[in-house]
Amino acid sequence: WYDGTSTVRVQCLVPESFLAKPVVLKLHFASAALPLRFWPAPRLRAQSIICTQPWFRGDYVETMRPGAVRAWLHHHLIQVGVDRVHLYDTDGTFGSLLGQFADRVSYFPRFNLKVSSVYGELWAKNRTCAYCAEYLAYEHCLLSNRDSARWILGIRSLDQFLTPMGSTSLTGLL
Repeated sequence: WYDGTSTVRVQCLVPESFLAKPVVLKLHFASAALPLRFWPAPRLRAQSIICTQPWFRGDYVETMRPGAVRAWLHHHLIQVGVDRVHLYDTDGTFGSLLGQFADRVSYFPRFNLKVSSVYGELWAKNRTCAYCAEYLAYEHCLLSNRDSARWILGIRSLDQFLTPMGSTSLTGLL
């Protein structure tokens, strides 16, 4: 990109082996050679992250299926090997259900209110539009993790489970 000064910056990922070699860019339209500096690509903090749609009524889920949220988290974080889960909700009822997995879950309570007061009003009045912020949650998750993880997976609900076929873990499959 051009920042308005005489500096032109080009950003692209290069193998680390390039960082040790001096590189000169020769321009065909000018009689100048420009030395290039390379910076290493950002270090990934996670191999894989799951993004959920905004969930709601965690208290009801826990009443009807005790332990379902912790079982879902255990399956994905321990058995499958996902590094982190980004869990969004619309009513703040899932925070108490994270249990021992709270350190590996990025929890976004009442995400719809953070997006817009209109979403919050629709939800508060008649519980409609529970999934109005679904794609905004996915976009938030993707954008906030774009340089953090190699794989970002979208899983909509508690009744969907990621199960690697032919491998014992997600890491082995990927």
